[in-house]
Amino acid sequence: MIYAYSLETGEYSMTIPFEDEIGEGKTNIAPPEVEENEVAVFDEEKQAWDVFKDYRFTHKMLKDNEVFAIEEIGEIPNDYQLITLEQAEEIEEQIRINKLTMTALDFIGVLQSFGLTLEQIDAYLNANLAVKMQLQYCQNVFCGVAKTLMPITFEDLTITADMVEQAFIAKHNKEEQ
Repeated sequence: MIYAYSLETGEYSMTIPFEDEIGEGKTNIAPPEVEENEVAVFDEEKQAWDVFKDYRFTHKMLKDNEVFAIEEIGEIPNDYQLITLEQAEEIEEQIRINKLTMTALDFIGVLQSFGLTLEQIDAYLNANLAVKMQLQYCQNVFCGVAKTLMPITFEDLTITADMVEQAFIAKHNKEEQ
């Protein structure tokens, strides 16, 4: 029986049951059993298999709230956090949402879509200088920033950060179509 391995990485790729010719990328030394998130790697110099951690297709890395693909066999660097693909997807989506922008006029339109009048919006802005400055002096409002301005309460209506986020997503999904 022959065991094939990648010439690039040395990782075990397959067993060839009816072959006995050893060539490049092949050995007659059986690879060891491996656990989940491990891979057997053949060392041609030692003519032996080693077992290494392998998170390339099951996990990603997180550092400073940025997600990175794992492209190499082995342990991840100490200053990175190992996360599942599902966690990476959630974090990447939240980063994408926080980077969404709309103009101040669009943002006021979102507030109007929740039933607020221009008079109510104006009164709120006059009472909240920080919010007014954000809208007045920035050409675009980032969703992440807009969400920090929440909640906004008007008499019997409260606009939450989630409501604003959904409005940003709806606006951008319409633009992408």
